[in-house]
Amino acid sequence: MNFTPKIHSILVHALEQARFFLRIGDTLEDDMEHMHQIHAWIEPHVSHMKNEDQQAFVPSRMESIQSNVAVVTKIEEGKKDAKHKMKASADIRAKRLKEEQNEGREQAAIKIQQTT
Repeated sequence: MNFTPKIHSILVHALEQARFFLRIGDTLEDDMEHMHQIHAWIEPHVSHMKNEDQQAFVPSRMESIQSNVAVVTKIEEGKKDAKHKMKASADIRAKRLKEEQNEGREQAAIKIQQTT
């Protein structure tokens, strides 16, 4: 694209949207930003390709992979596992900190008893 996705959308798709929706403006700014992010993510994957047919095929292949139910399921499982691991390690750190605090208090109490 020679333009940002927003300008491209306005220049190329505005008339099409006006005909379909009977008005312009149903594409929100967030949607446009999301499309821009997708384009920025795909660009490095296709910029080195000389064959324009292959360049056009990559986004559709990536989209089909991302919309594949098995892939989405695995991604969600990975996110849950990562959360569980982080929570477990945070719980371990909190427990260790609590034990260290209790030890410090016990040692302080022993010192106080010895000095009195």
